Amino acid sequence: MKLTKEKAIELFRELWRWCGETGKPKRLWPRWEFNGGDVPEMRNDCPLCEYTIRTEKKDCPDCPIDWGNEYFVPCEDGLFGEYIEAYHTNNVPAMKRIAKQISELPER
Repeated sequence: MKLTKEKAIELFRELWRWCGETGKPKRLWPRWEFNGGDVPEMRNDCPLCEYTIRTEKKDCPDCPIDWGNEYFVPCEDGLFGEYIEAYHTNNVPAMKRIAKQISELPER
């Protein structure tokens, strides 16, 4: 799937809103083709990663979402790091809360 920046952001927000509503990890999103949906598999199960790697930018710091930090992998710390920690401890309420916050992150 060839993604525009706008489509990548739209899918990103939809994916994370779903995670926030259900408390399920993004790999289980029903729109992924491997789950019977219409969205093909993407790098890191992320429309933004897929978009960024397929453009001339090709690097995580070029992600079109402002993750609120300046690290090499902008989503690795901050909210996404908190989400991963909640996932590994099976803290579903925290996963839902953080996923909702991620879905609302501003564009750069």
